[in-house]
Amino acid sequence: MKTKLLLIAALSLFALPAHAQEQEASASAPIEKTEAPEEIKTAPLDYPVAYRYQPEYCDFTAAFPEEPLLSNSCEKEGEPETCYQLASYTKVFDMTTTLQVKIICNPANKEMFEYFKPEVMESTVRKMTEGSVIKTYNVNSTQKDGYRLTGLVGQGRKGLDDTLFIAQLWLSEKSIMSVEAEISGHKNPEADALFAGILNHVGYTKEINPQETEKTKE
Repeated sequence: MKTKLLLIAALSLFALPAHAQEQEASASAPIEKTEAPEEIKTAPLDYPVAYRYQPEYCDFTAAFPEEPLLSNSCEKEGEPETCYQLASYTKVFDMTTTLQVKIICNPANKEMFEYFKPEVMESTVRKMTEGSVIKTYNVNSTQKDGYRLTGLVGQGRKGLDDTLFIAQLWLSEKSIMSVEAEISGHKNPEADALFAGILNHVGYTKEINPQETEKTKE
């Protein structure tokens, strides 16, 4: 039951984004054989890291050029196992382009890791993006030593604007992390580069090279 509640808390953020493009994806048929938008192929911006998100129990990490908004919520009052901390980062460019990233990391266990095989994670990511994605480009999974990752790239809609929506689910025997990233509005090279850069800084802690930071918080 506790495992289920932890998952519910993680899924409350909708979903996570597509990182580590250099990693090999396992064989999983794409929903549509469509090329991903050019924005996702943009070379990441190597920005100075001002804030690193990584709770002490989390095997995964993310880095931001500015401190994100941190908020605590619980799915059920009085049940701490359903509580989570949301890291939310928003940046607007020229009042025409908006970038949003939401991340949550919760404790997990070996039982959860054994249950969430790649096919289960892919099904979970699809359910997480229902209502947020109107067109899916692909869903891919990869498994490395110590963790699994499933990423979805799709198209969303905000008002009259199409959006690029990326969701990721990261899982180890210790923690589960969801990442949701969306960019909307007019095409903006600076916004595209920052979008790709933030996703490039999301990863498994043991694979991330230590970087100089102005401040590090948990």
